[in-house]
Amino acid sequence: MIKDFFYFSGAQRTGIIVLFVLLLIGFIAVQLVPVFVAEPVIEIDDPGFIDDVRAFEASLERVDTVVKQWRRPAWQAPAFRNYASRSANEVSAAELFPFDPNTLDSAGLVQLGIPRHVVKNILRYRLKGGYYATAQRFSETYGLSPDLFARLHPYILIESTKITQLKIPDAEASDPVPVELNAADSTQLMSLKGVGRGIALSILRFRKASGGFVQIDQLREVYGMTGELFARIQPWIRVDSTTITKIKVNAAGVDKLRAHPYLNFYQAKAIYELRRKKGRLSSLYELRNLEELDSVTVRKIAAYLSFE
Repeated sequence: MIKDFFYFSGAQRTGIIVLFVLLLIGFIAVQLVPVFVAEPVIEIDDPGFIDDVRAFEASLERVDTVVKQWRRPAWQAPAFRNYASRSANEVSAAELFPFDPNTLDSAGLVQLGIPRHVVKNILRYRLKGGYYATAQRFSETYGLSPDLFARLHPYILIESTKITQLKIPDAEASDPVPVELNAADSTQLMSLKGVGRGIALSILRFRKASGGFVQIDQLREVYGMTGELFARIQPWIRVDSTTITKIKVNAAGVDKLRAHPYLNFYQAKAIYELRRKKGRLSSLYELRNLEELDSVTVRKIAAYLSFE
């Protein structure tokens, strides 16, 4: 029985051999790709950028040397103390000059005696859009020691014009422009205090699905709208109900009716079947006898139905 279990037909043996060969070829190919395919070389023609990179690399080598000295055995401690003392003197003797931490390049930061890991933190902060508005803010840079900041502080010069450019306008300084719900786009909606992109898109989706807003209170039904936000923006909302898109009851099918937020499938089907039975509906009054429609639904959907 066991022998039969391990028995393979001729076709199965051929398949196993082919699979093994393919796996072997794949393994060899993976090993040989790095040998025959060279990594792309990026050429940089900017001499200034190259000089900055070289200066920054030189500063990294100096810090790496300090780390290596620190890891030496105890019997080499005197030599290291001499080196550390000499390194400290070099930092103290670093060329200090007026600088703006928001614009100075990496080479300049290194020239001021700022350690490489701190330079990285500064550049990373700036790359993410950060801005040092004050010297005190610069002192909070991760890794910047109080002693080093004390030496640099007299030379920190931040351009006030940039602070003015980056100043965020006070939202309370001027009243928002009233917004008409059935005509506003997402940008106009987001001009209302507290309305972000998510809420603005929810308002537009509700408007498209329903055909438009009939009254301001319908904003409460929008996904994501809170009572607090509604109360805040209500004074700046206007509604022109004459511009809404209505459903032609005598021409619409079930899918068209059920697409409205105020009707479900069964209600839409009931309206459609009533119209099919009568041939034509002439007024909202005829819908009041449908069991599927309660008085609240009839009142809410009334403005969106056309019996022409």
